[in-house]
Amino acid sequence: MKSPVGVRAPAGDPRNDGGMARSYRPVIRDQEFLLPPNMADWLPEDHPVWFVLDVVEQL
Repeated sequence: MKSPVGVRAPAGDPRNDGGMARSYRPVIRDQEFLLPPNMADWLPEDHPVWFVLDVVEQL
């Protein structure tokens, strides 16, 4: 039987996992970056976001 939502099972109860994650993402030690150093590297010069940024800057 599960505990009601928002109520934790008491310590020692097998339903209480201590709030720990059940699985983890694998570690890739050769990976240099999760994202490129400069996000603009992903966008071509004619991408609409550049127009939006210019308009917002003028507001």
